[in-house]
Amino acid sequence: TYQEMDNQDNVYSFLLLTGYLKVIKEIDMNTYELVIPNKEVYEIYNNSFMDYFKTYTNERKASFVKALLEENEEAADSILSDILMKTISYYDNNEAFYHGLLMGLLSDYIVESNKEIGEGRADIIIYPHTFNGKVIIIECKHSSRIEEIVSDSRKGAQQIKDRKYLQGVLSIGYKEAIGYGIAFHKKRCKITMIK
Repeated sequence: TYQEMDNQDNVYSFLLLTGYLKVIKEIDMNTYELVIPNKEVYEIYNNSFMDYFKTYTNERKASFVKALLEENEEAADSILSDILMKTISYYDNNEAFYHGLLMGLLSDYIVESNKEIGEGRADIIIYPHTFNGKVIIIECKHSSRIEEIVSDSRKGAQQIKDRKYLQGVLSIGYKEAIGYGIAFHKKRCKITMIK
């Protein structure tokens, strides 16, 4: 079953070997452009295969936000890393892409992007439904090298502190706020919390 194929690369290999995907162009060694071969197979994707990934993503995003709210950096890091490994291309790697990915992932929540707050513009602000809840502020960074991912994550967290984003949301009337710098490099991420 699709659910048993827990590695996305295995899923694509399986679909290619069974004819549910077709190679139309070789990009370089072991990298190919693929196409869904016909309308009937497209309907199979629409009705089952894509539903599985939507369900997977919905379950993971609720866990991701819960981990952020509980200030569990390690769990949030693990969940987001898992989502990156299973859902994005190795070639999708710029800050705007990751920002958009997080915005899509958080679409069920009250979210603002690039909002002026404190002394700057926060990348992402997730608001609770009441003023008694906890606000989450995220600053995204893109690391050009894997060796920079930890320091870039810390820079994102420090930016939240330096530009007073947390104080900005607290001054509106929210009771609590927490910030996270998240650095991305290809399919990897690192999350750093700041209070």
